[in-house]
Amino acid sequence: MGRPGRWVGPALSVGALLLYTRTLAPSLGGTVDSPEFQQAAYSLSVAHPTGYPLYLLLGRLWIAIFPFGDVAFRMNLLSAIFAALAVWTLYALVRHITSNTVAGIAAAAVFSVQGIPWSQASVAEINTFNTLLVGLTFLSFVLWADGRLPLPLAALAFGLAVSHHRTVLLYVVPLALYAVFALRNRGAPRIRRSHLVLSLLLALLPFATYAYLPLRAYTTPWYTNTWEGFLQHILGESALSAIRSALSQSLVGRFRLLLAGQMFRGPEGWLLLGLGLLGMAVMLFVLVRRRRARGQGVAAGHLDRLRLAPAALCAAASFLGIGFAAIYDIYDIYDYLAVPIFMWCVLVGVGFLGLLALVEFAISRVRAIGPIQNSKFKIQNLEGIVVLLAVALLCTVTATGSHTRRDITVDFSKLDRRGHWATLKQALDGVPPGTILIGDWSQLNEALYFQRIEGWRPDLIPVPLESVFVGEGALLDGWLGEGRQVYLFGQYGPIEHRFTTESRGPLWQVAARKVEEAVPEMVHRVDRRFGNSIVLVGYTIEPAGQLKPGDLLKLTLYWQPTERIYERYTVFTHVVDEAGVKVGQKDDEPQRGFEPTILWQPNQTVVDTIEVPIASDATPGSYKLIVGMYNSVTQERLPAYGTDGASLSDYPALADISLIAP
Repeated sequence: MGRPGRWVGPALSVGALLLYTRTLAPSLGGTVDSPEFQQAAYSLSVAHPTGYPLYLLLGRLWIAIFPFGDVAFRMNLLSAIFAALAVWTLYALVRHITSNTVAGIAAAAVFSVQGIPWSQASVAEINTFNTLLVGLTFLSFVLWADGRLPLPLAALAFGLAVSHHRTVLLYVVPLALYAVFALRNRGAPRIRRSHLVLSLLLALLPFATYAYLPLRAYTTPWYTNTWEGFLQHILGESALSAIRSALSQSLVGRFRLLLAGQMFRGPEGWLLLGLGLLGMAVMLFVLVRRRRARGQGVAAGHLDRLRLAPAALCAAASFLGIGFAAIYDIYDIYDYLAVPIFMWCVLVGVGFLGLLALVEFAISRVRAIGPIQNSKFKIQNLEGIVVLLAVALLCTVTATGSHTRRDITVDFSKLDRRGHWATLKQALDGVPPGTILIGDWSQLNEALYFQRIEGWRPDLIPVPLESVFVGEGALLDGWLGEGRQVYLFGQYGPIEHRFTTESRGPLWQVAARKVEEAVPEMVHRVDRRFGNSIVLVGYTIEPAGQLKPGDLLKLTLYWQPTERIYERYTVFTHVVDEAGVKVGQKDDEPQRGFEPTILWQPNQTVVDTIEVPIASDATPGSYKLIVGMYNSVTQERLPAYGTDGASLSDYPALADISLIAP
């Protein structure tokens, strides 16, 4: 690359940074986890699993050296900087794989305006740092394979990436196969024993940052400072439940949601998909062409400089990342698509390389025409100019589509959580010390931000909403019994279902436990399992006798999760005849949405009372009561299993119902 070309990567990075700063959150808030990272980086407390100590330590250093804006803004800006550096890294990777500057520019520019990575660049999140580290790891291995970087540096890049985010372990096998391929083809330098030992040490070195967890454990009450707690935290063992939950159901809907609904969404997504598929077609074409031309010289055109092995490595990484996202059953799964999109954009770069070759061929055919051939009108690198104009048009379309997406937000520039908190602080001015403040994860960490960073009311006690549900609200009973005031940051169904609350401006004060209706005794025990983690222990039907058309069937279900549930499921209750025609139906989340499955605790018994209206024009006769569950997002049903493990399909009959004439 000539001297002017050295500035292409930095220029792309600066351009991306300017774009991201236009949509940057101005202060507190962002995604669900943003307030946590904003306050934890400053206070050096423990973040949720796997802890992310490297990110928090770098964040604390950045807060100390960058003097502009509040702490929350500085952490938001750090995400934008990581994202901009990832754009530069992608350019360098594609430029090296294709030996073409235009292809590198195209891939990096298209990636920079994709909705998912762009949204992560606008708020404090760990994902842009993860994308950067993964990109640097792949670039380092590719450069090592070509003899342009020592193996210990590539190992250090890998160690930094995997110590930050465990999903990098997905890429161990393809990276190892690529290294073996490079060694067998004599592209990579021979590995000396001293280099191997140094590489291993450097790969492990970043894990030393995890000493941070026990050292800072006192800052975080919910972190268990034992060896067992430490291992569970750094290994992210809670993710295994989400994976098992996904594997218990059909993945077709999940892939459809990820690909059509997230990664390749809308016209701009179709273009991204098409260009990546074109890139794979170009790789196949070059492979076949080289095999046919083995032993013969080939022209040094655009395609003949393509490095197939690293391109295939990135393709494999993209597929692995998409596959993991499909089996990691959590609601904000789009966070895990940034790296697959990064790797897919490598294929996009290869696709643009193919377009360059096509445009070059077309221009050469046109120039071969006599009058044009003799003309003085000739433009150097015309094919590059044509393709760059196409890239500019594509980026404009993609940026517009990303900015107008409804499922994710890329523009956080109007976010004003400080204004909301000014009202909350005013409402809490007169409350006594020791008052309990209950909020979701984001609200909890916003309260901690003001307490730990700005010194607001350290005598108040923020409590995560999730912990209150343990033991059917026993904590709330204890606080109310002690005479403490308890306030909610929002209206939370599971609490309002059990306790009376009174509005206090922007807050809700918990007054007392409600007198609950007696729960009917379970009559029929079935122990029917749905998926891997949910058991329908039994049920009761009222009235116990025969029903008439127009009656209300009252069904009480007794559920018990065997582990944490990371998806929202809807319970469907259908009354059908032999032909499958419904005469009664009720679909709703448990307890009319007051007990969503994501709040269920392991081994907790959840009682769900459902009233199913029977159609007034239903014909007297025998019917089946069907009870099942489906994913509230993908609509995919959970398969049911009997006590012997036999499959009962995803539309299982629970009981026989008889309708008699009125």
